[in-house]
Amino acid sequence: VVLANVSNLSGEQVAAIRQFVASGGGLIATHETSLCDEKGRRRTDFALADILGVKYRKTLPSAPRALALEPGSPVGTGLASSTPSHDEPHVEVDVTTGKIAASITGDDLGTVKLPAVIVNNFGKGRSVYLPGRLDAMQCKLPNLFIERLFADAVRWAANDLIPLRVTADGIVAVS
Repeated sequence: VVLANVSNLSGEQVAAIRQFVASGGGLIATHETSLCDEKGRRRTDFALADILGVKYRKTLPSAPRALALEPGSPVGTGLASSTPSHDEPHVEVDVTTGKIAASITGDDLGTVKLPAVIVNNFGKGRSVYLPGRLDAMQCKLPNLFIERLFADAVRWAANDLIPLRVTADGIVAVS
């Protein structure tokens, strides 16, 4: 399941996602996914915090930031160590049970490195959480690095149990 900044989720939807991942499913979520209830009321933390392996701190405004993979990251294998800067909002999180697979840096952060990709095991399943809006960036200006990062995230979250593979000369968009 991919939840691209699906901020509004009901308790029933959260319970279904929790059961799916705990039973062995894979989840990829971005930015403020599950931070609001179905009526748009902001929660104090992600409803999916335990699945994502993080705790919400705050949402940062857009600013130029660079993403760098962490050594031994299970996503982004074979990619260069960093991608060009992008300018999108980013959720600042505390990592609880997850593992940081990539980080961001930027002038607005000083010397602080923030998690940019977090992988987590939950029950029999896996999740990949991307606190930034890399999904929005990819829609505006496709980037091979981000495309490959997403593909690796899908493979990792699905535990390499991919029923379909698409090979193409260019970028393929799916909605």
